[in-house]
Amino acid sequence: MLRNKFPSFYENCNTMIVLWDAEDKEIVDVQSSITSMINQSFIGTTDNEIARWEKIFGLPIRPSVPLADRISTVKAKMRGIGVVNAAQIKRTADAFTNGDVDVIEKSPTYEVEIKFVSVRGIPPNIEDAKKAISTIIPAHIKVTYTYAYLVWNELENSILSFDSLDTYTWNSLESATL
Repeated sequence: MLRNKFPSFYENCNTMIVLWDAEDKEIVDVQSSITSMINQSFIGTTDNEIARWEKIFGLPIRPSVPLADRISTVKAKMRGIGVVNAAQIKRTADAFTNGDVDVIEKSPTYEVEIKFVSVRGIPPNIEDAKKAISTIIPAHIKVTYTYAYLVWNELENSILSFDSLDTYTWNSLESATL
C-alpha cells in the first residue's frame, strides 16, 4: 500500500520491504476493525453486539437463540415504537416472517387478524412474533393468526401426479408451493 508512494530505488532495500509489510498488515487490521465497528452500529449487520441491541430495547438477552431470530426480535421492537395501527402491526409481523402478511382490522368486535399470505405453513419464529405483537397492541384487542396451507383444489389442479406425491411428507406438502 505504502510501497507505491516511495521512489523505485527503495524496492531492493530489505529494511524498507520489512517496514512496508509490517505497515500493510497494520493498515489491513485497522480497516477490518473500522468495518466491524460500522457493522455493529446497524442492526441488520450486527453479530458480536446483538446483546447490546437487546439491552437497548429492553429485550431479554438470549445467547442460545439463533442470531437471525434475535435480530428479527430487535427489528420488531424498533418498528413497534409509535402509534399502533394496522401498518404498525404489519411492519412488526413482517420483521419475523420474511414474507408478506395482511392485517385485517375488525373494529366492531375489537379484533385484528394477521394473515400470512406469501409463506405457507407456520413461520419458524412465530412465538417471538406473537410476543412482539402482544407488546405493541392494546390489551383489549383480540389477535388471531391465519396461516396459508395447500388446499385440495390446488393439489388437484397442480401438475403433480399421484405417483410423484410419494416424494413429499405430509408436512412438506402442506407448505409446498405448486
